[in-house]
Amino acid sequence: MKKIILTIFLLCFLTQIIFSQRENNIQNEENIRFLWNVDFSTFLDNQEFAKSDYIKDQTLGGINIAPQAGILWQTGNAVFAGVNLLKEFGTQQVIDKATLIVYYKNKIFLKNNCTQSFYAGIFPREQLLSNYSDFLFWQPLTNYMPVIQGLYYKIEKKHNFANVWIDWTGKPSETINESFYAGLSAHKVLKSYFIDFQGYYFHFANTNPKNPDFNLCDNGQALLHAGYSMPQNRDRLFGCEISAGLMAGYENERKVDNQKLMPVGFVAFANFKIANFGMNNSLYAGDKRLHSYQKYDKQLYAANPFLQGNFYLQSEIFWQPFYSRTINGKIGLVTHISQGKVMFEQRFVLSVLLKNYDNRHFAKNIY
Repeated sequence: MKKIILTIFLLCFLTQIIFSQRENNIQNEENIRFLWNVDFSTFLDNQEFAKSDYIKDQTLGGINIAPQAGILWQTGNAVFAGVNLLKEFGTQQVIDKATLIVYYKNKIFLKNNCTQSFYAGIFPREQLLSNYSDFLFWQPLTNYMPVIQGLYYKIEKKHNFANVWIDWTGKPSETINESFYAGLSAHKVLKSYFIDFQGYYFHFANTNPKNPDFNLCDNGQALLHAGYSMPQNRDRLFGCEISAGLMAGYENERKVDNQKLMPVGFVAFANFKIANFGMNNSLYAGDKRLHSYQKYDKQLYAANPFLQGNFYLQSEIFWQPFYSRTINGKIGLVTHISQGKVMFEQRFVLSVLLKNYDNRHFAKNIY
């Protein structure tokens, strides 16, 4: 499995290098440019889940800030370095967690209006995996997952895209389990309709030296849905997106009897927005999932923990006063219906992205 994944990424990387080097002979020192960017985000999440058997009620809050500096050369190539600093509200530490950011980035435009992007190293994940559903990556958890440590490749044309990625999340030690993600997603627009796929495989192994309390676990999740989309624009204040499909999984705790499971369920999404107000609705009905959640918790699962039940409805009413390329802010009231009980959650998120470059610095229509 690991060899196949690495082979795919090496092929993608070699393709990028061939494209980006075709006009090296005409490049000179004038192509070198200094780049910088600062990613700032703050979140507050009050989870009133005391009625649930699946997850504890808690309040989460904090700030992520990630200053980065880089050098761009030969139009499509850049190297960045920086750090992501996490400060949780209410703690005594000045900084609760510092994560190194160091990566290579290659982004080019092709003559057929396609754009290819390649990342290698330790790089911010938020914008790269923002297309994934809350069912696969639960939104409150992503605030504590600021980076991808590995490789990422994406090809896109207008609103159509496909990406593959791998994220090494744990090198085995006495207290850390070996773990990594390998993911794939794609989106195809057909006039006002679309089909969308999201999936990943998560490998969770033992510590070093091995701990008898842990077993090697396989956790695969995939979601395929299709539907109708009418996005907002300057001439239309109302927008909506409605879709339905299936969510399948593969869960296996090796060396444990009857732990090889393949849950399947129906999913539906109905999202509406008018001006700065909106409502997002998500439904799951089918087999129970995340069967080892009570044993491994977030170590093994990043998916929505309410999927441990066979029916789940999530409905969010929100106000989005800020929405632009540089700032995005949202306040939401989320209703969760699970186990025949109604629970509530209040979310606030605000993100700011400042930088001295845009896509024009990375792309030329020459390939």
